[in-house]
Amino acid sequence: MARSLAAVFIAVPLLLAPSPPVDAPIQGGSGWRVRTSAGFDALCALNILSGDSFYVAEYPSEARVFGEARYAEARAAAQRLKAVIKDQGGGIVSAYLTLIFSGGPDSSIAALLAEANHPAGLERSLRASPYWSDETWQLFERVRADVIAALEGMQQAGFESDWRKAMGEDPAARAVELRDSLARYDVLGEQERLIGHPLASGIEVIVLYYSRPHGIRIQGERFLTNVDYPLRVVLRNAAHEPFHPPFDPEQPSIRAMLQDFAADSLIRRIVATHDPAYGYNTVDGYVDEDAVQALEQVVSERLGFASPAARRWQAADDGMHLLAAALYDLMEETGFAAGGGRFADWLVDQHTRQALRPSEIERRARRVLGDAAVDRWKALATGQPKGRG
Repeated sequence: MARSLAAVFIAVPLLLAPSPPVDAPIQGGSGWRVRTSAGFDALCALNILSGDSFYVAEYPSEARVFGEARYAEARAAAQRLKAVIKDQGGGIVSAYLTLIFSGGPDSSIAALLAEANHPAGLERSLRASPYWSDETWQLFERVRADVIAALEGMQQAGFESDWRKAMGEDPAARAVELRDSLARYDVLGEQERLIGHPLASGIEVIVLYYSRPHGIRIQGERFLTNVDYPLRVVLRNAAHEPFHPPFDPEQPSIRAMLQDFAADSLIRRIVATHDPAYGYNTVDGYVDEDAVQALEQVVSERLGFASPAARRWQAADDGMHLLAAALYDLMEETGFAAGGGRFADWLVDQHTRQALRPSEIERRARRVLGDAAVDRWKALATGQPKGRG
């Protein structure tokens, strides 16, 4: 199925509010694999190197290091990448590039450069994934020279030495410790119960330093998380990312549903006025993300590491995920959350039954989140970006 740049999937962990300890989990195992990657971390560091204020606020001291003269060439290339991928394309530099490069070796900058200079393998892998589209690959061809320039500049500046210092004394030992903690949770089994088909034999977690505030899905049952995230957040990332994509947007019944969502004035308003730095800048991308957030909430509750639904969606991404709250409420009410099945079929059925018409989405969002959370979005004029408050 074709995927556009707008369908690069991001989960933004809730790190600001304290949460209770992880409850006793359902026992099991998801074949967890955990490792680090200097290459993927270099791609994530481009967000900071570009001078993007969204990421500089997350990494002020690292931004000062990247402001040194030795990083000048890398900074210039990173700024060009931001201009094309984010400012013009509405994407997220780290998410887009890690998705592309996840089709090849990623252990070092040298490995990335080898792939970037001879990208046929990356193209084959992307074509075989759910994320292929001509637009997505053509964008990579457009920015490839700047990617190479940025990576070469980082290599010459000594990025990997800076990365090792940032990751701490023994990142491999931290990865092993995290894997042992994750092994108590059968996240994949719960996901397969809801998605209705096998996902993979395991989940690979790649622990990075420069990835905040995101959790990023890449090719395969793999995602990128952050070394500073607590176990609860890593588990929520793991419960979230393998669900992408939760349906085939090219299936006629799904396409009809997405067209109806695009006609919903509340959804249109959210997509048009939210801070674009969060991602989800098209209706298709927003619906995909909110469906996955609702599924993730069900898994997290069953396994004992969820944040309360209302508190979560009132705070996450400035409260924009009203559709997620509505879908979650509908899954609970219809028994899908408890009984499972094929989510895409359930979603189409609910659309056919008019359970997802605009008035119902609004009603259910109000029931989960309260009136104020909905009214603040309805009050915004379409086309007026809300900003970061």
